[in-house]
Amino acid sequence: MSARSGGELERAVELAARFDTSQDPAASAPGTPSSRIVHEARELLERTGRRRTLAPGWTVVALLGATGSGKSSLFNALTGTRAARTSVTRPTTSEPLAAVAGPAQQCSDPAELLDWLGVTARLEIDDGPLAPGTIVLDLPDIDSDDPEHRRTAEAMAGLVDVLVWVLDPEKYADGVVHHDFLVPMATHGAVMLVVLNQVDRLSPEDRDPVMTDLRNLLEAEGLGTTEVIAASVRTGQGVEALGRRIGVLAGLGRAAEARLAADRRRTARELRLALGVGEPQSAPATGPVEELREAAARAGGVEQVVRAVRRSTELATTRRLGWPPVRWLGRLRSDPLRLLHLGRTPPAQDPTAPVAVTSVAPPGPQAVGALRVAAHRAAHAMTAGMPEPVRAEMVARTCARAEGLTPVLDEAVARTDLGGSREPRWWAVVDTVHLVLVLSAAVGGLWQAALVLARTYLLIDLDPPRWGVVPWPVVLLVGSAAAGLGLALACSWLARAGARRRARRVEQRLRAATDAVVERELEEPLRAAGADWQELAGLLAALERSG
Repeated sequence: MSARSGGELERAVELAARFDTSQDPAASAPGTPSSRIVHEARELLERTGRRRTLAPGWTVVALLGATGSGKSSLFNALTGTRAARTSVTRPTTSEPLAAVAGPAQQCSDPAELLDWLGVTARLEIDDGPLAPGTIVLDLPDIDSDDPEHRRTAEAMAGLVDVLVWVLDPEKYADGVVHHDFLVPMATHGAVMLVVLNQVDRLSPEDRDPVMTDLRNLLEAEGLGTTEVIAASVRTGQGVEALGRRIGVLAGLGRAAEARLAADRRRTARELRLALGVGEPQSAPATGPVEELREAAARAGGVEQVVRAVRRSTELATTRRLGWPPVRWLGRLRSDPLRLLHLGRTPPAQDPTAPVAVTSVAPPGPQAVGALRVAAHRAAHAMTAGMPEPVRAEMVARTCARAEGLTPVLDEAVARTDLGGSREPRWWAVVDTVHLVLVLSAAVGGLWQAALVLARTYLLIDLDPPRWGVVPWPVVLLVGSAAAGLGLALACSWLARAGARRRARRVEQRLRAATDAVVERELEEPLRAAGADWQELAGLLAALERSG
């Protein structure tokens, strides 16, 4: 297995562990992520790294079979020895036996590799039919009555480089061999050989039909490319061909890499099936996400704050630009923003600086319920393509986060700049005009009062200058008062228009703030999980296709 493929598998295992929702490591229910398979994948990664450093250039070949298949006899024939005990009535191989073929000057010592495999019974073959650099193992029977024998065979089947399955004519379709071993290793066809042993027990007219039936059975199990060799130790048929084939695999020096690549494909397939990984999905619909953001804005009190901003702006304009004789009445009214503990000072520039809690009314049960429902719908839409167990957990996590979102939304509202810290420049101009008009009205009023007093108490009838037929004192008094009232009404209309404009700007800022909260707290985890799931699907698909 290449370093790149190893890295891809390591990344796939890391992602798979994130989506593992099973609590029982032995759980393997269809469609449920299995901790057991994730654990096995991690073991494969460890085994891969270890095998590539042990005895490079050596090829480990294991003979596996059921009781009476003759694998021990075949082992003796292949090694040119009589080291393995043979019997047709009971298992005779209780522990693995290794035959090591290779000259003394072999570039690496296989002892550490055999120690890692746990093989203590060993014999060296200096001159024999096996190709140099080959280690052949005779393993315990896979159907032994002793459970330890089967466990040993299963463990070795997961570690060696080449698997030679030895079948006999009577039990070549044995379910233990096929269902428990061959079918799960359908991806290992390149490093597997199937030997129909003891063919001398078949009549010449029966051999071809049995071989054909065996090949058809293997093809149905996904092992159609696996080579099948007919052999007989008694007659010598096929033994030399099997030795040559093993020699070819050992001579290429790539059997270990091929075995690890096959393990990688099988692991990727098992992860895909256990996790329920399907084809990559298209982008989720944006409608549910928009509904979630709208629900968050309502739960954060955006509408309440916008109304307060509008009323506060109108009140501030009235206090500042109202008709001076009555504008003091506006100071008797409370500022709606101050009642909410908002708008007193510009928010802190440092996002980590603490902010005071607002007095915005907390969302009621209806708003909280709407937020939870919207979060559920958005999460369900954004996790499309994930299997139900994973999807349900992602949705549940999102709903739980949504229920605790109110304080975060309140902080976001408190940090939003409501834009009321500076007065418009034209307010000073209007205030000056108001002052001039008040002074003009006062001058006119005092002038007219002086004329009345002179006429009443001094009996002096003074004739003031006139604007046409209207005395100037009256013009100043009435005209300035009327102009002041008109200006106050105009300012009132401008105040309402300005308040609406400010309210719209503030609403945009508040919605941007609450949207950012939803993005950070709810959407980003879902989007990241979706990206990880898509990456996992792509990695597993690529690993399954890799050679």
